[in-house]
Amino acid sequence: MNTSLPIYTLNRQASSKTGTLGEMRNPDGTHLCYTCELPWLNNAPDTSCIPTGTYTCIPHDSPAHPNTWELQNVPGRNEVLIHNGNAAEQDSKGCILVGSTFGEIAGFPAVLNSVTTLNMLRGSLPRNFVLVIS
Repeated sequence: MNTSLPIYTLNRQASSKTGTLGEMRNPDGTHLCYTCELPWLNNAPDTSCIPTGTYTCIPHDSPAHPNTWELQNVPGRNEVLIHNGNAAEQDSKGCILVGSTFGEIAGFPAVLNSVTTLNMLRGSLPRNFVLVIS
């Protein structure tokens, strides 16, 4: 891990069998955005949130998820991204969804205003950074 990179945190707050909600914070501890992930299912690819830990995030660009970030060295996983989406059950295969507030969609925990939030992150997050998930 490159310790010269800025360190952001994701504090998971609530987890249930339908999803995991959290808050992402800036290096100075101020609020950045809210997050939604799949529930913890022993790090099973495509169906679980990732383990708590410290991850270097690098730019990622694909047709499905342009101008996003990929978490590096997630145990047993690849292509774990920070991207837009609302409800993890519908919009994630183990990635971190971002939004400006918590909500519920079709009975599942969700984040709302995801596209707007991702665009805000594109303007405020550096290309490379460290994300500490707890």
